[in-house]
Amino acid sequence: MIPTTLIITTLLGAAAALPTIQSRPQYPPTSKSTGFTLVANVTYTAKASAVFNTSVNYWTVVGVHVGAGQDTAILDPTLHNTFYQNGTKDAPDDIHYQNDGLIVDGLSTNPPMSIMLSTLSGTASATLENGTQYVGINYGYATKGVGIHPFPDPYPEVYTPNQGTFIVCNESQPVYGRPQYPVRFALADTSSGTLEQTVPDNCVPITLLAQCANLTYVDGNGMEHGTDYTQEVQCYTDVEGIQWGEYRLW
Repeated sequence: MIPTTLIITTLLGAAAALPTIQSRPQYPPTSKSTGFTLVANVTYTAKASAVFNTSVNYWTVVGVHVGAGQDTAILDPTLHNTFYQNGTKDAPDDIHYQNDGLIVDGLSTNPPMSIMLSTLSGTASATLENGTQYVGINYGYATKGVGIHPFPDPYPEVYTPNQGTFIVCNESQPVYGRPQYPVRFALADTSSGTLEQTVPDNCVPITLLAQCANLTYVDGNGMEHGTDYTQEVQCYTDVEGIQWGEYRLW
């Protein structure tokens, strides 16, 4: 009979001799589309449960009217805007040089409605916390450098020209010009070197993920307003249906 101690010693020695196997990350599959909606993925669920009396996870971005030619970006459980990423005739260089922007599909206005980031909104929501940007869907040309992360980035999420995080807030007493679930952008503190964001107590961080959708107004040339250069982006077919636990994300 082989002693138990010898068996254990032999097995441990064999295990130590085996090469270390590095498991590769596995991410949810993506598709491609020129049109997409923006779906919120709540990244701080514990705080979200305290801030909101209902889950806002997987709600979508839509503009709500707050002034002449101005919409505030909010999250809604049923409504959404469809967007496309617009660039220039030099489309391959647009992301590198941040010439792109996100435009609302389905409107014949010129200039179009597009996503804009600013420190002032020009509406009743103009006074924002220090370090927080207003996110508008307004008539005018989009803020450059706002787009969807391309491959090889594994996540088709919205990037911006500034470091920070998108947030959604709970305005407990919503009024005209101050809707209840506004989307904002918390700027990172680059001066400290920590890149920390100041997220107000009534807000939670979110990631905006692209979900593939059909464009309704773009013509056969892929140009909606005569000067558009619609870009194909990576996107998920169904964000809410992703079983994140099935993937190895690091």
